[in-house]
Amino acid sequence: MVLLRLSPRRDRAAIRPRPPFFLMVLHTARAGGLIHAGGYITTTSWMHRAPLTAYDNDGLLTGSGPLAVTRSAQDGLITSTKLGLATDTRTYNSFGELTGYAAAYNSAPLRSVQFTRDAGGRVSSKTEIIGGTTTAYGYSYDQAGRLTSVTQNGIAAEAYTYDGNSNRSAATISTVTVNGVYDAQDRLLGYGAASYLYTANGELFTKTIGAQKATYQYDVLGNLTTVTLPSAKPLATSLTRRTTAWAKRSMEC
Repeated sequence: MVLLRLSPRRDRAAIRPRPPFFLMVLHTARAGGLIHAGGYITTTSWMHRAPLTAYDNDGLLTGSGPLAVTRSAQDGLITSTKLGLATDTRTYNSFGELTGYAAAYNSAPLRSVQFTRDAGGRVSSKTEIIGGTTTAYGYSYDQAGRLTSVTQNGIAAEAYTYDGNSNRSAATISTVTVNGVYDAQDRLLGYGAASYLYTANGELFTKTIGAQKATYQYDVLGNLTTVTLPSAKPLATSLTRRTTAWAKRSMEC
């Protein structure tokens, strides 16, 4: 979300986004309400409340309200977070890829996951512990790096095949197989019980499952404006358009 002006009660601060994610302070109405360095907000405190946000010298978030975020001093990757009695930790390999995750509440383990990866960085196995129950997953890939099979505790659970353009042509989960059909432009025409039609410009026009049809409408720029679900109740997406326009105006101010 892009903030143009922040007005908490009587304290006011005009804020302009500083690419890519920093917020630059334009002015404050009262000293002491906002602390900043290097052009972006490091901490904020309004009406004698606790700081709302905190950043390190690299502009990376280290706290937001009661949430505390700990990062590696070498690369800035998140190593742990704490929110009240809830905590979690993360571990990485030398490539910055996630190798482990653990969550706990009041020091009691909730979930832990360990990953191993192949030479291409793809997850080759995963061991997950939830509520004391351990589940082991194995993942296999073809020479193009596409997922071809998944095992659960050593038993085949999923299998996938692809066409010459890497479109998924079939997926088998347990004993159920779903087939995919594509046109010459690699647009999905059918997947399982669902079928798809497109406009002359290539936008998705309808999705049909049995007697249920969803319809999609676009403006002249190709932006999605309305979705009509099988209930025949249209869902306008004008909020997205307004948000985008507002963000653009904010950036231009």
